Amino acid sequence: MRLVMNMRLIPVFLALLLPVVSATAEPGTLPLTSTLFPHGVHPYAVYDAWRYHPGDDPACAAPEWDDSAWEFRSTRYQIADARQGRQAPVCWYRLRLAVDSSLAGRAVFLIVDQQGALELYLDGRLIYSLGTVGSVDREHIYLRESSEPVRLDLEPGRTHLLAARFSNHQSRRTEAMGYPLGFRVDLMPGQTHTLTTPIGKDLMAVGWSLVAGLSLALAVLHLVIYWYYRAEKGNLYFAAFASSITFLAVAILFGRILGTQDLDTAWWFSGVIRALLMATVLLGMHFMHSIRGFRHPRHDRIFPLVLAAGMLTAAFAPQNVVYLLMAVVTVEIVRTLWLAIRGRVERIWIIGLGFSFMIAAVLVHVGIPLGWITLHTWQHYPPILAQLAITLSMSAYLGGRFANTNRQLAVKIAEAQASREALAESELRYRSMFENALAGVGIVDDSGSLVFANERYLEMTGYPPGEVVGQDVRKRIAPEYLDEVNRRFSRILQGEVLKDAHEFDIIHADGGRRTVQVCANAYRTDAGAVYTIIHIMDVTENREADRKRREAQQLAERTARLASMGVMAGGITHEINQPLNAIMLHAETLQFMAKAGKLDQTAPVLEALDHIVLGAERISEIIRHMRSFWVTPGRPESAVVELNDPVRHGLELTEQKIRSHAIRLELEWSADPLPVRADSLQLEQIAINLITNAVSALDKVKRPDKQVTIRTRREAGQAVLEVEDNGVGLPPEGERIFDPFFSTDKEQGGTGLGLAVVKMFVDKFKGAVKAHNNAAGGAVFTVRLPLAEG
Repeated sequence: MRLVMNMRLIPVFLALLLPVVSATAEPGTLPLTSTLFPHGVHPYAVYDAWRYHPGDDPACAAPEWDDSAWEFRSTRYQIADARQGRQAPVCWYRLRLAVDSSLAGRAVFLIVDQQGALELYLDGRLIYSLGTVGSVDREHIYLRESSEPVRLDLEPGRTHLLAARFSNHQSRRTEAMGYPLGFRVDLMPGQTHTLTTPIGKDLMAVGWSLVAGLSLALAVLHLVIYWYYRAEKGNLYFAAFASSITFLAVAILFGRILGTQDLDTAWWFSGVIRALLMATVLLGMHFMHSIRGFRHPRHDRIFPLVLAAGMLTAAFAPQNVVYLLMAVVTVEIVRTLWLAIRGRVERIWIIGLGFSFMIAAVLVHVGIPLGWITLHTWQHYPPILAQLAITLSMSAYLGGRFANTNRQLAVKIAEAQASREALAESELRYRSMFENALAGVGIVDDSGSLVFANERYLEMTGYPPGEVVGQDVRKRIAPEYLDEVNRRFSRILQGEVLKDAHEFDIIHADGGRRTVQVCANAYRTDAGAVYTIIHIMDVTENREADRKRREAQQLAERTARLASMGVMAGGITHEINQPLNAIMLHAETLQFMAKAGKLDQTAPVLEALDHIVLGAERISEIIRHMRSFWVTPGRPESAVVELNDPVRHGLELTEQKIRSHAIRLELEWSADPLPVRADSLQLEQIAINLITNAVSALDKVKRPDKQVTIRTRREAGQAVLEVEDNGVGLPPEGERIFDPFFSTDKEQGGTGLGLAVVKMFVDKFKGAVKAHNNAAGGAVFTVRLPLAEG
């Protein structure tokens, strides 16, 4: 296999080597050896190293004509060279063929590729003529690869002269077609004199016929797929793309045949081919956009106009403009393909592979006339391969998507079958769950009559099925709830979805009442009938439990208040005992002095009497405060209060408890006034509860330096009260400490209402209360109240 591949590369190697051999030979001479044609009839194109002479002199065909002063020039040139005088309207070219003896017994033919009128002379003898040299009318022949090869009678070991007389009429149509002017001679070996048709031309015809037939077949195939599966528009866009390739291939085939007759026909076919080529590129862009899926909503309506404009431009614009437009569209196709690759579009690599092959083929095709690649034998085949590559890759990509769609449909069909089976099984389970549900379930028609009820529904109502099914369910509803039930039932029948449950009382069969909670949803059958499914839960016991819970909560609140009174009573007892003891001491002193006859010393008597009076007033104040704390009716809800005053009063009622627990008390009173709008007694209760809470926290720790710190200050337009302790700190569920009935001291009789009362009063005064653990241990409770204006 490797040897065969190497043998196939021999013509390419020789074609690359030939310019080097020519350069070492005499200028204007082409060495011909059998090694140039090792296999079959591979032609070799000759258009370089000719000697050029402007003007028309028939004697130039003679071998003895002296052409040593002629310049070397290619037989191919651009129309601009002729217009600028660098190419004469009529000119001569001469080339000597040095025939090697290795060609003995082998015939050599030539094929002419010309654009203009041409006469060829071999050793002064006319061997080929097509067109009228020197004519300026439209009789000039445009020919590409003449149909009949011309045999050269060459003698091995001798140098022959090949002279060419050429002219071109410099038509603008020639420029529009984009082909270079001049001619080219393709040398081709042959074994017999029966060779009539170059193999290259046959292969090109076969190649473009293959492209046309394959593209047409793929276009029809994908159009049929689109006809039966409209959801995949990519098949329609590809069918249009493949159709344009079909027309392009047919136009190239007919252009090769009819374009050899005259320049007008060639120019017309050239415009058609360029228009079809532009259509192919635009339709390819349209197809890539459909794959990427980012087309504008009006894309399909605008694109036909763009397509028509592009084809007209390609048909009549200069060749360079057409190439520029196609390059822009090609860049857009590459960009779209790159975005699809980056977006990980499934199987996009198939188109990427075909597009890469197409670009490589185009580069080879462009590189041959530019001299980048010396590959004259196969120079016309890269466009054919490029068209086949991109067409097959796009079709393969769509085939993969179609196969994937079929697989998905097969999976969905299997899933649908499984769903039907699961639905039947689910229906059995649903019936079982419906019949055995813990909730009462009933179905009501649009008139309110019950058409079905499960066992639980019948148990809740207490009626047998014959007295419930077929009857209006509203007959069992307590009269005071009937209007609301009717309104909700009407809303359900109108299609409104009621997400909330509704509670009302029904009349039980035993004559009593039961509280039920009902959720209802309507559904419509295919026949248009409306039914309502109702779910009933008996919540009579729950409501009774709620009532008992509320009563317990109220009792707990009263208990908490009594507990606060107990704290206050302890402080009051201590406070009353001190002045009473003083009164008793001073009273005994007076008695002793009276017995001793010393009452004439008025100063001690007066001082003792003062103490008695102050003590009595203190007792009176404490008793008055006690009564005002307990008896609150008629007191205004709020007034402007100096925050320090109720805090001090609360401290007086709890100070004895603090000291009896061996707790050191630290006080930091604000030097600035702290007026707040609040209830004085409720502020006092806030202070009492916070201090009591701190004492309870300190009871849980064993440390000699137990301390409670009370601070008041002004901060950011607020009055701040802080109660800090160095006890156990906040519990893990610290966010719940202000919830009612939450307590960590339930074993010591805590009610869990003290801090809840604090939060309730603080919220009432539009303030905020927060708690956090102290870094040194313990907790800090901070109350912030807005300062009163004015």
